[in-house]
Amino acid sequence: MKLFLKFLGVMVVVTAVACGGGDGDTDTGMPDSGMADVCTPDCTDLVCGDDGCGGTCGTCEVGKKCADDQMTCEDCTADCTDLVCGDDGCGGTCDPGCGADEMCAADQKSCECAPDCTDKECGDDGCGGDTCGTCTGDKACIDFKCVDCTPDCTDKECGDDGCGDSCGDCMAFGKLATCGADQKCECTPDCTDKVCGDDGCAGETCGTCGMDEECYMGECVGPCTLPDAWDPTGMMTSLQSPTDAEVVGNICPDFSGDGKGDNGLKTLASMINPELEKALAGGEMGILFEFLGVATPDDFTLVGQVGAPESDGATAFLIEAAGYDPLCEPLITFPNSSITDGELAAGPSVFTLDLAALGVDEVPLVLSIGDTQITGTVTESGADGVVVTGGVLAGVLTKELVDEALATAEEACNVPEPESFCSYLSVAKQFLPMLFDLDLDEDGIEDAASVCFVYTLDKATISGFVPEQ
Repeated sequence: MKLFLKFLGVMVVVTAVACGGGDGDTDTGMPDSGMADVCTPDCTDLVCGDDGCGGTCGTCEVGKKCADDQMTCEDCTADCTDLVCGDDGCGGTCDPGCGADEMCAADQKSCECAPDCTDKECGDDGCGGDTCGTCTGDKACIDFKCVDCTPDCTDKECGDDGCGDSCGDCMAFGKLATCGADQKCECTPDCTDKVCGDDGCAGETCGTCGMDEECYMGECVGPCTLPDAWDPTGMMTSLQSPTDAEVVGNICPDFSGDGKGDNGLKTLASMINPELEKALAGGEMGILFEFLGVATPDDFTLVGQVGAPESDGATAFLIEAAGYDPLCEPLITFPNSSITDGELAAGPSVFTLDLAALGVDEVPLVLSIGDTQITGTVTESGADGVVVTGGVLAGVLTKELVDEALATAEEACNVPEPESFCSYLSVAKQFLPMLFDLDLDEDGIEDAASVCFVYTLDKATISGFVPEQ
């Protein structure tokens, strides 16, 4: 079941709409006079503060601040509570301050890199990725200056072309390939603790397995037996991302550590939610949770399954055999789950989807949503299924995962008849990082998005596997 592609399709179409990607119309409707507005500073009777044009009518000595009427400087008390730099409110600065190559962040709670383009026409501004300008025509950026340059990649597979650009990368040679001193790609195989599988160099393996075996995580494994019976199961009947800030603060996990729940998706939720509702109602996203071993409610395993009803409206489901690994163990599991006084608790754990194993062969990607937590109130549980209300499913989606997912989706779209959402990928690539609301490495740059959904489960049973095509 192409669950990820369907969900990503919803996401990228929604982001395109949010960004006005539908028709490309960026006209604001305001006339352009062709002339810049003229501003005349006015400091009549003023001794400090704004001159009305972004300048100043004067500054106050340290220990004083500009009065509201800007006509006098008045005594004030410095306040640097929770601040590490910037203005203390009285003309001084908060300690310890920032280094020579740093600037105070807008919230004054951290220091960040200060761009420096002094005497630079082009190239890096010293803050990673940003540029001091770009060169045009046949000019190249060399030593931060735009100069005439002729690229030369003769007998080179990779590395610098002599004009600040590249002669190519070594991706085609394998994930362990590097660019050598002679600008040729070279790859050193790595079969540590492996008897089979990929050695890191394109097209090469660490060995092959017997006729009745397959390679799994570097080991050869023999045939195993898939289950023919399943424990009580619930089918997801609703999946929504909360939008109200108060609701998010009260029910979603606190990933940022500020004492309130987080949901980086809330700004898009009003558009995502209708699409999720249609996908569930139309059977495009058959999401199931099996309560494996729930006869011991204080220590069982919650198992994620995907499938489809045996027939329209049926509560008996056929699941994908690819939801099990070559050892016949389910791929999506939350061990150490419990139900106490009717309250379900699963995780925190890593919610992992091996898309290739789930039948999405054209997307060989393992999606991992970290710190996943699942809660809810179990109102009914029996052989015919499980009912859960007030459920919350939440986790953390990192920048690395978003970048990898989008890159893989782009590759999947490189086909003669791509799916409809492919036309929106470029918009999604620009917009999805704007959802980031967490700074996991505490470097002052938000690098992950909190993800929070509310859900309900209704009774369901698993009767078998989807027939092989």
